[in-house]
Amino acid sequence: MRDGLYDRQPSLAQLTSATFDGPVKAISYRPALSAEGNMVWTEQRADGSQLIYQKEPGATWFQQISIVVIGLLPVEWLL
Repeated sequence: MRDGLYDRQPSLAQLTSATFDGPVKAISYRPALSAEGNMVWTEQRADGSQLIYQKEPGATWFQQISIVVIGLLPVEWLL
């Protein structure tokens, strides 16, 4: 059964796809795991080069500490 918003509005689906393939891709980071299993973020620069961050880009030290602390809490049952 196909009765979603994008099935009824093909032009909206194309616009959303174009947005994520264009402008959003240029201003976002691509998360991945390094060979050592650590989280890294890759930024695609305008000149075609890539910049790899070892820490979450744009996060303050307080946000980084908060993420570590929350990661230690047993919150999986909340998901």
